[in-house]
Amino acid sequence: MTDQLPDLLRSADAEPRTALSTAEVSRREALLAEILADEEAPAQSFRRKDWAVAGAATLLLAAAAAAAVIVVAPGLIPGAGSTGLNGGVLASWTGVPERILPDSPLGSGATRWCESSLDGVNAEAGPIALSHLDARGEAASMLFRQGESVYYCLSAGSGGGFWEMAEATPAEPLPVDAVQVAGSGSHGSGDAAVAYAFGFAGAGVASVVLHEDGVAPIVATLEDGFWTAWWPVADDLGAGPSGTVTVTTGDGASREVAIESLYRQ
Repeated sequence: MTDQLPDLLRSADAEPRTALSTAEVSRREALLAEILADEEAPAQSFRRKDWAVAGAATLLLAAAAAAAVIVVAPGLIPGAGSTGLNGGVLASWTGVPERILPDSPLGSGATRWCESSLDGVNAEAGPIALSHLDARGEAASMLFRQGESVYYCLSAGSGGGFWEMAEATPAEPLPVDAVQVAGSGSHGSGDAAVAYAFGFAGAGVASVVLHEDGVAPIVATLEDGFWTAWWPVADDLGAGPSGTVTVTTGDGASREVAIESLYRQ
């Protein structure tokens, strides 16, 4: 790859240019950096299924270099940084999260792994603020906010985890009873595979519960208009959530909708 490739790709794009948001610029730079790092890394051996995922990721990254924008949607491979979790950790998963402190044993290890993995991704955007720290068994998830970007991260603390990037705010203000999915996907394989979803909630939303085949209801961690959730899945790389979501508002009213209807347009 040469330094001129992004310009050549953009010149071949028939779509009119539009200004990029700060988060989109950060995402482009992070993905381009990963492409260059991959080219310099020594060749690795892959199992057949791993190779399929690696090939899909390469195509996604190449598309990002051309368009400079990634929309996180059902079925896409998880974000820019990941290493494997293990089945023992995921066997401890619980549908109801436990809020934990950053200085707890799990909280400390997980936040340290996430901070190390995100180090340098968007250093010019300023300090990172931690929120949504929870535990589902022996793994913890959290949000890091930095400038106009938000990063969702999951880690067991002692090694293994992944992170994903999304916009920090919805494209338009949400109705008070609305829920929106900002990002979702899956990571891992076999008994170490997980799926995840996160997004926005209106000011009147009191709880968000996801329903997926094979697991207990997944109570999302909801804080300041943003919710997060993850759960173990069968060996199905690239698949995201496909079930329903129960949205309950502060007045006690509930409704159940297909999660596919909640993705931001």
